[in-house]
Amino acid sequence: MTSKELIDVFLLITEKKLKVLGFKDEDINKVREFVRLGVLYDKIEEDTGMSFYELINKYGLNHIKSRYPVFYEYIERWNILPGTVGWDYFYNLAYWQHKALEIQHNKPDPTYIELYQVSYYKGGYTMCLLEYILTQKKCHNEDVALRVGATIQFIDDYVDAPEDKVKGIKTLFTVGYWKAYDLYNYIKDTYLIAKKTNYKLYYDLLDDVLTLFPLFNAMQFLQMLKTFKKSATQIIKSNFGLI
Repeated sequence: MTSKELIDVFLLITEKKLKVLGFKDEDINKVREFVRLGVLYDKIEEDTGMSFYELINKYGLNHIKSRYPVFYEYIERWNILPGTVGWDYFYNLAYWQHKALEIQHNKPDPTYIELYQVSYYKGGYTMCLLEYILTQKKCHNEDVALRVGATIQFIDDYVDAPEDKVKGIKTLFTVGYWKAYDLYNYIKDTYLIAKKTNYKLYYDLLDDVLTLFPLFNAMQFLQMLKTFKKSATQIIKSNFGLI
């Protein structure tokens, strides 16, 4: 079970909720285009050998426009340009993606706070940017949007933990700071925080996430079976993860 498959689960949830909340089909299509933007983003980093944050600061946005016109077309269409709040969200996301490379991939012994912040802001600004693309406005409640996005990122980290551990990628789950029950409690707390905003885009999404939590456990369990090639009994008895 991969991150892509997890993203597909969230896409189905998000699309369903957007329809219920009265968003138009064109807005729902933006969600899938947003995922494609992420794929292009990763491809640019792979091609250049630089983080997007480094690329922007060294060469500027015009370099992206000339070298990667398809990516820039999304940026321009959604008004994610310097001087907009959308650009602020995008730039902050690029910064925390860059920090993730430093801390999760390259730092020998990252602290709990470092690992928490990287996933929190990486997921959080992803949510802020998505909300901006859908509404062309600043987030309804930026603090809560950050928390909701962070929660989804932590779920992604949890499901990917077996593979990440093999690759040497450090997260709260691969290092052992969090287990499944920590994540479940975090999701519940986020739901209660989001509920107080009375903004359905936040708490309705989390309502389905809580319902599907057993699925995330199953996804991680299957990932362990695939990655470590151990028996189900060995995995359940191991200290890695909590099924």
